[in-house]
Amino acid sequence: MIAIMRVDRTGEVKNELRETLISAALDFARKASNLTGVRRIAVIGSIMTDKLCPKDIDLLVTIEATVDLARLAKLGRKLKGRTQGINAGADIFLLNAPGSYIGRICRFKECPSPTRTSCKAGHCGQVPHLCDDLGEVDLNELPTLLLEPPLIIFPQVAINTPLPPDLLRLLNLWSHSQAGDQSVSKNRRADSSVLLRSSMECSAEIKHASNCDGGR
Repeated sequence: MIAIMRVDRTGEVKNELRETLISAALDFARKASNLTGVRRIAVIGSIMTDKLCPKDIDLLVTIEATVDLARLAKLGRKLKGRTQGINAGADIFLLNAPGSYIGRICRFKECPSPTRTSCKAGHCGQVPHLCDDLGEVDLNELPTLLLEPPLIIFPQVAINTPLPPDLLRLLNLWSHSQAGDQSVSKNRRADSSVLLRSSMECSAEIKHASNCDGGR
């Protein structure tokens, strides 16, 4: 995977891979936040660093039992389709209302499907569109991550770690586009001016990646 850099009209150098992943995730969040039963949407994983070539975008979504998983899964497939267009991926990790990890959104349109052979769910089809693959990935082993993920984008934007400049910039634009539907905070309390910090200030707070290895 190669990071494609471009220079915009202002002279700023931008990483098209990262920009697409971040924009796709924010678009998913905008739509998913309108679904009844979606309580929280957070961003985790390598996109939270300044890694040049993250292989995917990872989202942590807390849901209630009343959520329409079929609709959420459809949004998830659209997100995956968009990221696959740049040879990347997307994972949507699900938490139940108490905050426990329950699995990932199923990537198949029909669940269960008689033609599927690669499903990794522990109980395929028991809860349609839920891939309860806790035997492969169990985020319950990371309680701090589940309780306070590095970046929450719904219901309120909460920044719990220094952000890479590109993520901060796109998050700022996205927050303003919500037309006041979300309030902005840092650690759930700070003034929205935190989103207006310069890229130079933010980049000084994090360690810059020196190469692209294609992993998480």
